[in-house]
Amino acid sequence: MKNDLKSPAFSPSEVRWLLREMWLGCDGRWFLNVAERYGYEAANELNAAVGRSLTRASMRKLAKVAGWGPPGDIDALKEMFEIGYDVYHPPPECEIELKVLDRRSLLAEFHKCPVMEKVERGGGMENYRCACPLSFEGWMEALGLAGEARIKQGPEKGPPCEVLITVVW
Repeated sequence: MKNDLKSPAFSPSEVRWLLREMWLGCDGRWFLNVAERYGYEAANELNAAVGRSLTRASMRKLAKVAGWGPPGDIDALKEMFEIGYDVYHPPPECEIELKVLDRRSLLAEFHKCPVMEKVERGGGMENYRCACPLSFEGWMEALGLAGEARIKQGPEKGPPCEVLITVVW
C-alpha cells in the first residue's frame, strides 16, 4: 500500500536548523564512538585536527562567496568572525559576543554554546576539550593571518566561556 505523504514546505530557517542539528549530532556521535574505541585523549586529538581543518575550509568558502580578501585590521577581522558565526552557528542556538581589546586582540564571549550544552547533557564535560580556540585559528589561517587563540575562561566556571584571540599582523 502506498502512503500519500506530501513533503512539508520547510522555511529556510527550518532547513538550516535541521542541517545544524544533524551536523552537531554527527559530530557528537563521531566523537563518542572514537572515545569508546580509542579513548578520550585520542578523540580530543582527532577532534582538534578535524576541527581545525574544517574551520579553515569553511572560512575559505565563506570568504570566496563573500568576495573577501585578508582583513586589514582588527575591526574587519571581528566583522568577518561575526558573519562567520551568523552563517555557521547563528543565534539563538549559539550566542557569542566579540570585543576588540586592542589592535591585535579580540575576546570572544560565548553566552550560549550548542556544543557545550550537548556535551554537558551527555555527561562528558570532564573528558571533552573545547575546540573553539582551534576554530578561530583555522579561520585566521584561512584569511591569511597568523595568530593564536586560547581559552581564558572555560565552561567549568559557567557562562560566558571566553576565548582570547591574538593576531600577528
